[in-house]
Amino acid sequence: MSLDYTHTIRRLNLSVAFNFLITLAEFIGGILTGSLSLLADALHNLTDTFSIFISLIAYKISLRAPDTVYTYGYRRVGILAGLLNLGLLFGISLFLLKEGISRLFHPQVVDTKLMLIIACIGLIANILSGLLLFKDAQKSLNIKAAFFHILADAFSSIGVILAGVTIYFTHFYAIDTIFCFIIAAYLIYASVGMARQILPILMQSVPSEYDLKKIAKAIEELEGVEDIHHLHLWALDEYERYFECHVEIKEENLDRLEEIKRLIKEVLSKQFGIYHSTLEFEVKGCEDKSIVNKHQKLRRHYH
Repeated sequence: MSLDYTHTIRRLNLSVAFNFLITLAEFIGGILTGSLSLLADALHNLTDTFSIFISLIAYKISLRAPDTVYTYGYRRVGILAGLLNLGLLFGISLFLLKEGISRLFHPQVVDTKLMLIIACIGLIANILSGLLLFKDAQKSLNIKAAFFHILADAFSSIGVILAGVTIYFTHFYAIDTIFCFIIAAYLIYASVGMARQILPILMQSVPSEYDLKKIAKAIEELEGVEDIHHLHLWALDEYERYFECHVEIKEENLDRLEEIKRLIKEVLSKQFGIYHSTLEFEVKGCEDKSIVNKHQKLRRHYH
């Protein structure tokens, strides 16, 4: 295992420890103070701890090499972990909304001094955890989902602090519940945004930065290529792109097949950043020459 991977795992371990300790403190503080927003922050922090732990396990699994069963390797485990984390985030948001509505009808007095102390400690812990994972979050959608949990919890802690200050000076206890609603609404909004990044990968859709027509045109302009059709382009994870298609050439160019293949792969890699491609060459093309095969029947289309 490389030094970079080892450092990433170490940072994930530290983040799990940070978040577990602050979750325990916020739960105790929320019960002692009667603060719903502090308990909301604690619940969210609990999902943070679990989400980082999931990310840690998924990251370790994703480092495994491909084998005869998982020929693409295990890298998509990170995407599945990110989806699970989003599900947890969305679920806790709905729970917070439910508890907030209940508190509106049964308001409680809040111990603002203890509430503020614990919220400030939570904010510091979130900042430290965020700093630990910031670098790795730029490289992995899995860790990015965990980092987002931490970032959202930092905002939650800020909300709790603002609620505590408001209650201390105005005795307007309903603000505690209002901030709980704000936190829950923000988490739902953010969950939807992350889902828009993860679901297209799981659905094997064409990554948003690519246009199949532009790729087809670039390949068709190569000498020796008569037609290109039945294109498939999908993402294995946030980095790996896979491409396959049918390429029609003339019979007299069969002796140039390897040269044409090399040219196509150069176009894919240099112009589009696609390094994994499977090309099927034909002399007599398919009846359907559309870019995407619109007449494919289940179990009856052969490549």
